[in-house]
Amino acid sequence: ASCGACGEAVGEKAFALCCTSCGAALVGESDLTESVRPDVVLPFAVDEDAARAGFLRWVAHRRFAPSSLRGGAQVRAVEGVFLPFWVFGAATYSTYDGRRGEHRTQQVSRTRTGANGQIETYMETESYTHWRRVSGAVSRVFDGVVVPACSPLPDKLPRWPLAGLCPPPWAEASAVAGSRDVQDAPQYVPQDSRAAVSAPAPRVIAYDVDPGSAFSQATARMSTQIEEDVRLDIGGSAQQVNDLSTTYEDESCTLLLLPAWLVSYQHGTRGWSALVNGATGEVVGHRPYSSTKISLLVAALVLAAAVVTLLVIGH
Repeated sequence: ASCGACGEAVGEKAFALCCTSCGAALVGESDLTESVRPDVVLPFAVDEDAARAGFLRWVAHRRFAPSSLRGGAQVRAVEGVFLPFWVFGAATYSTYDGRRGEHRTQQVSRTRTGANGQIETYMETESYTHWRRVSGAVSRVFDGVVVPACSPLPDKLPRWPLAGLCPPPWAEASAVAGSRDVQDAPQYVPQDSRAAVSAPAPRVIAYDVDPGSAFSQATARMSTQIEEDVRLDIGGSAQQVNDLSTTYEDESCTLLLLPAWLVSYQHGTRGWSALVNGATGEVVGHRPYSSTKISLLVAALVLAAAVVTLLVIGH
């Protein structure tokens, strides 16, 4: 893949929503043959100026960053976009087989050689776990399990508040898959007045993760919660889950658009990308590290360990 603005090759990158060469936002084309319209959207509550200011604060507080990063990060582009996410719900029923453990203590007779060389017997408290087999069932209704619908996103994503969701105002617009622009996108709504502000319509990032693949990710997250429910149901001091089977019913799937500002910035000879939550202002992204600062930290830790070792040996 390549950037449509400058032609620079994008390649397979973990976070490539911004071109690191020219700063243009990269809006991928979907390879999916079936198009799905967005069901709900979260309007912008952070405008471009606030997003830029939040990004600069984020840059200034990065640990182990080069000293030149503070004040030396050159913002090349800030563009508002809507990111697609799948939202899943399901009613689950899980049966399990496992073991409940109860921590107990008992007095055990021990022998040792006394100071006079004679064998003596003494009692010692020993801890152990008593296990017994258990089985049962738990149920839970999941609602609002959010999974990214586009792949080039940071590993760590901010949280968007979902209380302000509303129907998309472009009911007759083309489906999001493969769509590059939406002319009637929601206006930016500042956090202080919640009044609409005139601004260019944000782009819509095409989704490239199909609902089936996303549902597999969602069920993996559900499974983690289900196992916690099972352990709570087993009770006791310790739990072992040997067999767990879950059925899913009343599954629901919604395509959701969430607001974000894509920031492309330059430091040194390399371009970097960051993402600003368009609802809260939270920032995530890539940043440079200072090898000198990291080396000094490692050296300090090694020195501290050596001092502790010498003190222990000395005593």
